[in-house]
Amino acid sequence: MEQSLAEMACFEQDVIIYGFAWRDRNGRTMYTTSENEVLACQAFDEKALLKYDMSPIYERTTRAILKEETQEQTIFELKLCHSNILRETYSDAYFETIHALAALEADRQAEDILRQWQEEIDGYYDEDAVRLFEGALNLAYIGRHVHQETYLALCTWIQQYRKQIVGKLEMKDNFQRTFYGIAFEKPDQSLGFACNANEKAIFDRAKALDAQGTLHTPIFSKDYWYHRSNELKDVRAAFEKNLRELMDANYFERLKKLQHLSNSAHRDTCQAIVDRAQEKLSEKEMEGVRYWVNRWQYLS
Repeated sequence: MEQSLAEMACFEQDVIIYGFAWRDRNGRTMYTTSENEVLACQAFDEKALLKYDMSPIYERTTRAILKEETQEQTIFELKLCHSNILRETYSDAYFETIHALAALEADRQAEDILRQWQEEIDGYYDEDAVRLFEGALNLAYIGRHVHQETYLALCTWIQQYRKQIVGKLEMKDNFQRTFYGIAFEKPDQSLGFACNANEKAIFDRAKALDAQGTLHTPIFSKDYWYHRSNELKDVRAAFEKNLRELMDANYFERLKKLQHLSNSAHRDTCQAIVDRAQEKLSEKEMEGVRYWVNRWQYLS
């Protein structure tokens, strides 16, 4: 009986909604929510690249019965509730504080590293290489170590580069699978690797490494075509071999340099903004302020 009730979704289960608040160009506060953590984080990173004033991602767990015929409506109501909580949590004063921090001028510390990197891969028409470069560029831009005009110029170069790659023939077969992977620094400072066909599994691994303060690469993905279903094990092995070749010690050291850059030139101004914020913002809002201060490395 218990099993049949579970199958009919008659038991409550944990439903996690992820979301964040952000201000559009007209000063309106908007809310992005999803029950899919990976999609929520991807949307968050896209907004961060576009330089919106934002809160961190906030997750909320609710017990609910998800029946097939009402599941969509239930999820919608939980998202609406989550948006209301975000609205009550983040005030105008919070967004004014984030805007003031974001207005501090980015430095150019990463530009020489990225320009040299660009020269090394230019003309080889290697999609894997350009995707590693793109991940590093986004990392440096969000970290405020690249001026906007340089970032836009490099994005334009990437787009033009890809147009020349598109013409290459893609060989398709009976089966297709996408693999995801990261490289990370082990306690002995050697490189470790994780790969999986399950994007969420790699996302969770990266999240766990972040919680430990362990340096890791952006998530890398690649599509593979293969002829027989029993070849999947070999395809995974090929992806892991490719991952190890791409994310070698030279790539990881370059990425480490980018991640260890700091914006200490704005230390005093940033501290003054944070001090003023503490007088008028809630603790939850101050968590958001500290998130961006740390991400932009203003006080490191």
